[in-house]
Amino acid sequence: MFSLLLRRIGFLSGLVFFLLGLAAHPAHASHLLGGEMTYKFLDSNGPTGTPLRYQITLKLYLDCNASTSLIHSSWAIPIYNQGSGSRVTTATITEVTPRPLCNLPAVPPGCTITPGILSYIKQTFIGVVNLPATTLGYYAAWTDNARNINISNIVGSGSESMSLYCTMAPPVLNNSSPTFVNDAVANICAGDTTYILNNAIDPDGDLLVYSFGTPYNNGLPTTWTNPPSGVTFNAGFDAQHPLGTAPGNYANVNSLTGLSKYKTTAPLNTTFVVAVDISEYRQVGNRRVLIGTTRRDVQLIVVTCPPAAAPSLPNTAATPRNYTIEAGSSLTIPLSASQADGHPLKITATSVLLDSTGGFNASFNNHIGTVLSGSPVGTATAGGAAVSNAPSSVAANFVYNSTCTEARANPYSIIVLVEDKGCAGKSVADIFNVTVVKPSGPTDITGNFSVCGLPSSQQYTAVLLPTM
Repeated sequence: MFSLLLRRIGFLSGLVFFLLGLAAHPAHASHLLGGEMTYKFLDSNGPTGTPLRYQITLKLYLDCNASTSLIHSSWAIPIYNQGSGSRVTTATITEVTPRPLCNLPAVPPGCTITPGILSYIKQTFIGVVNLPATTLGYYAAWTDNARNINISNIVGSGSESMSLYCTMAPPVLNNSSPTFVNDAVANICAGDTTYILNNAIDPDGDLLVYSFGTPYNNGLPTTWTNPPSGVTFNAGFDAQHPLGTAPGNYANVNSLTGLSKYKTTAPLNTTFVVAVDISEYRQVGNRRVLIGTTRRDVQLIVVTCPPAAAPSLPNTAATPRNYTIEAGSSLTIPLSASQADGHPLKITATSVLLDSTGGFNASFNNHIGTVLSGSPVGTATAGGAAVSNAPSSVAANFVYNSTCTEARANPYSIIVLVEDKGCAGKSVADIFNVTVVKPSGPTDITGNFSVCGLPSSQQYTAVLLPTM
């Protein structure tokens, strides 16, 4: 059903924030567009007394119209003990350099998007903190003021803070939080259904469950209380209905895939704030344990979407979405897409397997992947060039050569995004899963069962189970 939905629908490509009129408001009321916070456990080789080393990553989306005094080059991140809630220390995370310029998504010649495109800055902050040994773990928190003014689904948005936090598991679990595959996409089509992929990849192979949550406005208390405080929704809205309960409005997130579905009857330029949570579970003994929760806070803006045919992926009969291989064997997945109007297409594959020169041996379109600083996943692309015929198509192979040590219970996920790079181009996405199992050993040995009075040599044959 998930694959069928993805083949039938599309969502506008790129990180495109549409907005009209907000530039007229003071900068302090419009500079926070969204964000997310993640962590990675590094090792236990820190200084005496604080041996645990965690890397913290904060990503923020800011309006370029904000005052430069509101654009930080570093942040102080308080760390709290999970057991007592007491503040342990304060870490400093610094901006990845060089600072990115204001982004304006590329629009093909002759293509007009209405009501307009808001320029934005995406900032990434990374830092390492040394912490005392613990069996419980820590919380890391961030907050800033303020959200955009006139967000329609919460009370007093112009004076509301935006807060994020992450649950840092104890070292015995050796865990890193899941990482969202794509940047936040914040536009929804007026009067039409919009699908946005909020999928993430977990480097540890943990089970991920997606849900909507109440956006936080917690601040930075002396003692941490979980869960943090949240915003107050206007009448007719709540965490599970962020676009409202009136007829014609709905919002849904697939708990297993992260695919979000939105439709609204609101006027153009209406803004909503939505929080998407990823709960991370791991099998520990006979119990499924909640490791932590990762959040994406983002605004949705209502825009007009010109008509355009969405790209299409092959059906599951032609290209399955789930594969099982034995450790030490190889797999080739042919990935392709087409578009009826002849627009140029680009395929992006994202996976922990595309780790460049890391431990995995995988490639897409003969490229071993590009890994950005602080990210546990890599990407590789195919296509994107202009075409002169309709329909257009793009194709490339994903190749994975597994080793004997890469078997695990949970699959390795490959997120495939197909972008229409033409005017008003849409995108489709799907998830391909590769489960690596331990090789099957022999089930029987045939030969002479006598052990006495035999010639100097005997022949025996190992019998294997048939490969399914």
